[in-house]
Amino acid sequence: MHLGDCVEVLPEVPDESAGLVLFSPPFPGMYVYTDSPHDMGNVTGVEEMLEQFRFLVPELLRVTMPGRSCAIHLTQAMAHK
Repeated sequence: MHLGDCVEVLPEVPDESAGLVLFSPPFPGMYVYTDSPHDMGNVTGVEEMLEQFRFLVPELLRVTMPGRSCAIHLTQAMAHK
């Protein structure tokens, strides 16, 4: 387990060392944890959030073992009556 910003911490994780990567980033427009522009939750929509992921995806690919999985709970649709 690692504590810190995933974009900053992942470079320290050894190559192909994760058998499963599972996470749920802040959903656009639902949760904002900081006022930092680096916070993936500080976006206006899914498209902008995916643009933020450009910094994360190469590292996720590097640390995930070949043939293993990375599962991302990317967003949640709100239900309205």
